[in-house]
Amino acid sequence: MPDTDIAVIKRGIEIALRMDDVQQIQRGYNNLGERMWTEGDLEGALESYEAGRRSTYRLGGHALLRWLDAQQAWAFHCVGEWDPALALLDGFLAESDAGALHYQDQLARLLRAQMRYGRGDVDGAFEDAELGAAAAREAGDPQALLSLELSFPLLIGEGRIDEANRLLDELYAAVYAENFVYAMDGPLAMADLGRVDALRAAVEGAAIGEPWRLVVGALLQGDYVTAADRYADVGARTYEAHSRFRAAKRLLDQGQQAAATEQLGRALAFYRSVGATRYIRDGEALLRASA
Repeated sequence: MPDTDIAVIKRGIEIALRMDDVQQIQRGYNNLGERMWTEGDLEGALESYEAGRRSTYRLGGHALLRWLDAQQAWAFHCVGEWDPALALLDGFLAESDAGALHYQDQLARLLRAQMRYGRGDVDGAFEDAELGAAAAREAGDPQALLSLELSFPLLIGEGRIDEANRLLDELYAAVYAENFVYAMDGPLAMADLGRVDALRAAVEGAAIGEPWRLVVGALLQGDYVTAADRYADVGARTYEAHSRFRAAKRLLDQGQQAAATEQLGRALAFYRSVGATRYIRDGEALLRASA
């Protein structure tokens, strides 16, 4: 994205801050965070969300903080801070369960589903995923529907490949064809499902930041080690670990045991740090099989 676009957003935030316009302040910082995220500047996005939270709280815009709760939880999850992410999501969804439904319910439900799945709570994960999917489809816009890709790890992990392919078809028609902006669950699922032609088509002409384009380029080549390194470059530690786990499996298939063990060890170190018991179990099983 051109620097001038970021400059325009920052200028709008400065004006809103002078006017103590809490709604425009929250919106401005959220937009800034989204733009930075699209460009692969995860640290900048996190700083934007936190600045928005401080200003919104100072001006008493507590109702607006729920939007930021979901956005910050998404950011925390991606950079590998699962406990802070879940704390925000649990608080957000407690209000939803009490009747205060919110547009961001789709993101909050599906994001919590993915982390619950990683921590071995399969039933709870699919309960959240079903509720989140219903909320996303009810909203119907591309931003909401994009959250559906968070369910790919659940579907593929449980061997529900037909469902995963149907979801990919749905997202390609409704979202990816015109709103492909970064490379996380969707592109990894396309690679897992052997849908590299769909991935190549989605990224062509997309307004995607160069760091994400480098990830996609590696995935298109089936090079999960390089994809993991590119995720590491932007600080997307959760997706770095997922890519290293995939790299380990591929390297084992190629008979490269030492390289596979290195990649698997790095993935497991992350999974242990966030208590991802399911992925720890899978990784340890793969480690034993490679011995």
